[in-house]
Amino acid sequence: MAWMALFAVAVLLVSSPAQAGWINQSLPAVSSDWTLYGVYGVSKSEAWAIGSDFTNGEGVLLHFINGAWVSVPPPNVSAQWELFGVHFTSASAGWAVGADTFNRRGVLLRYQNGTWTSVPPPTVSSSWFLTSVQFTSASEGWAVGANDSIGAANQGVLLHFQNGSWTNVNPPYVLSTWFLNDVSLSSSQNGWAVGTGVQLQQKGVLLRWQSGRWDNILPPNVTDIWELVGVHFTSATDGWVVGNDFSYPVTTGIFMRFSNNSWTQVPFSRSNPNVSWFLSSIYFPVAGEGWATGMESPSATEGSGLLFHFKNGSWSAITPPIVSDLWALWNLHFPSADSGWAVGRDESNTRGVILRFSQKPEITVSPLAFNFKNVPTGTLAKQGITVRNDGGSNLILGTITTPADPFSRAGGRCQDGQVLGPGETCGVKIGFEPATAGTFQSSFDIGSNDTNEPVVTVTVKGRSGAADLTGEWKSLSQSCNSSTSVCKLSGSLRVRNVGYKNIDSASVRFFLSDDEVYDGVDQFLTKFGTGQLSWGDSKGFSFAYKLPVGETATGRYVIAVLDINNKIVELDETNNGIVFGPVP
Repeated sequence: MAWMALFAVAVLLVSSPAQAGWINQSLPAVSSDWTLYGVYGVSKSEAWAIGSDFTNGEGVLLHFINGAWVSVPPPNVSAQWELFGVHFTSASAGWAVGADTFNRRGVLLRYQNGTWTSVPPPTVSSSWFLTSVQFTSASEGWAVGANDSIGAANQGVLLHFQNGSWTNVNPPYVLSTWFLNDVSLSSSQNGWAVGTGVQLQQKGVLLRWQSGRWDNILPPNVTDIWELVGVHFTSATDGWVVGNDFSYPVTTGIFMRFSNNSWTQVPFSRSNPNVSWFLSSIYFPVAGEGWATGMESPSATEGSGLLFHFKNGSWSAITPPIVSDLWALWNLHFPSADSGWAVGRDESNTRGVILRFSQKPEITVSPLAFNFKNVPTGTLAKQGITVRNDGGSNLILGTITTPADPFSRAGGRCQDGQVLGPGETCGVKIGFEPATAGTFQSSFDIGSNDTNEPVVTVTVKGRSGAADLTGEWKSLSQSCNSSTSVCKLSGSLRVRNVGYKNIDSASVRFFLSDDEVYDGVDQFLTKFGTGQLSWGDSKGFSFAYKLPVGETATGRYVIAVLDINNKIVELDETNNGIVFGPVP
């Protein structure tokens, strides 16, 4: 994508504090070198981000869920591919698009009911890729991109999803060489796509979708060399595009507005006219208020992403949080006017960037549930949780309750009434000190002035006590061969760990006895090991043994003895003998 190459022009380091509720987010581990190109907020509590993993040569999928970003393994596409655009129609249905550079074609990934799958793209040309995607409903959408076949007249790519499949749609004639960067549709019958045309001079491209066809719309004249990279419409009659003017000696961003059925460039000046800056994306969560992203570039070694806010009829620059010495923002999306995301690239640390916008306090508690597992009786164990303010204004903690015995509050900096500024954290420590064997579970609440989630409940559990092995015979029978006078015992035994501690393995020995009690002198038959057996679990085993010639087990008992040498400490040492009999 043309605008991505602008990272070669670096950016201005902003040292002032973040404004307007933007907070730099913690990132999951992806690889040693990766970036993010697109983001979509499904709701205030769920979002997806996509990009490229340069280390492993594959697309990046990040999911924001339960208050944190996690990396999702992508499906297999090819030996080299990446993602540029993403759109969701619901929490369970979405699409991501990009470039399969190994096979020189576009990438289509579909998300359905929790799983991403690669969808074979239609035939377009010998070399092409996709940059953006948007759906007007779960059953209809468009993806745009570029045809870059060698020796061909390069042009934009338009793919239409309808009736369950993707088809290639021939675009209108624009220039001999042009491509598309972004698409926005206000309905199934109205939309726009923007891009760049190259023919003698580079200039922006505008395509309009109306009355079932795409038409080339002549854009306003800007300069001899410019482009359009982002578009968003809130209705069929109101929309914006952003682009860049590459006129020497500095690059500057371009804002254009569609109103009264025509396009008009909206002037915007920055404080230092000698510093290059560019725009990369635009989004309006509601008519009359929107955001744009970009990057500022005074030198090759330092800089920052840019954020612009449109409200009350004008654009203003918003100071972003400090990320590193050199970084940029590529894309943004808002599920609502007071909640949004922006993503990009931290060049200094060769990884992605995620900024979160929230005008309100927003509590995040992690983890929401934890397990102490097995703690010896009379021993105090501690675990901690973190409370973080991911919102844009002060979070005031309310009452923090105490879980029931044997759990307790055991420290931590969080206190009732404590104020956490944007991005600030505190901790709560929970103790677990069991006095008796058993399993235990409780919960406690953390209140705050977060209007969306005024009370967060954290569940805790643990257990105490030794393992306890017992079991039961599921079957046992004897079959005898009259010609050989050999009898065979066959059966099934299920061993259970009814205690509270896992075991690595236990011995099981089988004896033939004249009564129901193992007394140490009974006839040994065979043995085996249980292998690992977690608390509360059980395993089934097959038992088979041939008695000596002429011997029979009829009227006698088969006893399975567990842990005969008492190597395992158990709650009950009297239930280790499992008796079957008398044998028929």
